[in-house]
Amino acid sequence: MNEDIHLYYRGIEEKISFFVKELSGIKYLKGSSEVVSDGAYEWETLCPDGERIQHDLYQEYMSVTSLVRTKLEQMNSPYMEQYSQSCEYVADMIQQQSILFVEKIQDVADEIKRQIDIQLFLVMNHT
Repeated sequence: MNEDIHLYYRGIEEKISFFVKELSGIKYLKGSSEVVSDGAYEWETLCPDGERIQHDLYQEYMSVTSLVRTKLEQMNSPYMEQYSQSCEYVADMIQQQSILFVEKIQDVADEIKRQIDIQLFLVMNHT
C-alpha cells in the first residue's frame, strides 16, 4: 500500500503543479503594500476548463487524503495535526480562495510541493 500512496502523491503533485503554473494566475491587491510588506495577491478568475480541472483535482485530492487520514487515525499517529494542516493548505491552494503573500506563481507551486513532500514523509514513515 505504501508504494501506491507514494505513486499517488507524486502523481497528484504533478497535476497540481501543472494546474497552478499553467492554468492559474495571481494579481496584486491594490494598496496592500501599505499594510503588508511586499503586498498581497489574490487568485485570478479561472477559465471554464480551469474550473473543471480545479473541481476534479480537488475531489481527487480530498478523496485520497481522507483515506490516508483514516489510516493515520487508526494507527494513533502523533502527527495527525501536522498532516491535517498540511492537507488543508494544499486543498486551499487548489480551491484558490485565499489571499497570497508571494508575488510569483512559482513560489506558490514550490510551497505546495513542500507540503505534499511533508504529507508523503508523514505517511511513508508512520504507516
